[in-house]
Amino acid sequence: MDIDIRLYLGEMLLNKGVINKEQLAKALEERKRTNKPLGKIITDLGFVKEQDMVHILSEQLGITYVDLDSYIVDRDVIKVIPEKVAREIMCVPLFLMNDTLTIAMVDPLDVSRVDELKTIAKCDIDPVFATESSIKIAIEKYYGKGGVFSDISAPAEKQKENKVEAQQQINDLMRSAEDKPAMKMVYMLIEQAVRDGASDIHIEPQKDKLKVRMRIDGV
Repeated sequence: MDIDIRLYLGEMLLNKGVINKEQLAKALEERKRTNKPLGKIITDLGFVKEQDMVHILSEQLGITYVDLDSYIVDRDVIKVIPEKVAREIMCVPLFLMNDTLTIAMVDPLDVSRVDELKTIAKCDIDPVFATESSIKIAIEKYYGKGGVFSDISAPAEKQKENKVEAQQQINDLMRSAEDKPAMKMVYMLIEQAVRDGASDIHIEPQKDKLKVRMRIDGV
């Protein structure tokens, strides 16, 4: 983000009466000292709540705001952006469509960072706003130790052990559900997914049938 855009942000918040001249001056002085994004400084100083800031920026700048709690990110999409980059830039990839990767960022106005992500992802980037706190939670959820996809780089032997353990748990559940047909059907689906090495199970109820799809190796 260049200096003109940063100044525009300050003037915009000032004109909307969100902050006063003294607060803006203090934030700009802090920015000179730390080189942090002006929006983050203003929220860190307690002048504007983080949630209010992203809503204001989204509305005024025409950049979409997303609530990360409502997203479930696909494993293959997460793999597009390395964990180190996600933590450094404070971003989380959301979905890939028509060769464009939508990424939630703390500072989607940072053109140099967007260009960096474009180079890494090898596709166009559609940056959207998200709060820093929600991005940190999402990074731990998808990348962190014990996260949803923490086994992406696990050794093959470890993955095999996990699969055996999962199968044992399913066998135990199947025995406990002998007299419960509905539960048994669910466990059968999970068992099939484990056997096939599926990462997702998609269940689509239709008028006279139930369609079940499993994602295997991204397909």
